[in-house]
Amino acid sequence: MDNWDYAFIASIVTVVGMSLVSILTGFRLWKVFISIFLVSSIGFCILVVLGRRSDNRGFDDGPWGAHGVLMEFLNLEIIIISLGVGAFITLIFFLSILLSDNK
Repeated sequence: MDNWDYAFIASIVTVVGMSLVSILTGFRLWKVFISIFLVSSIGFCILVVLGRRSDNRGFDDGPWGAHGVLMEFLNLEIIIISLGVGAFITLIFFLSILLSDNK
């Protein structure tokens, strides 16, 4: 599969995970807030890493090597962008819950 196919699958799993988190937590607002932030941040980090890897041909014979994959996940740029996107998605969910008419 192409790298963007893996990224697409990761984004679908992230959206499904965020939906399941709100159902399974008993809908306590702070639990939903923290869970959606963590799921969306980690999911977007995986999506970015899978989408960015262009020359990797495997863990052993690719240019990344076994430690290169871990270092790509620990890249500060990816972490900051993932936390920002996670905060934005969480804010959208949080505001949609607070502004809904079903109270």
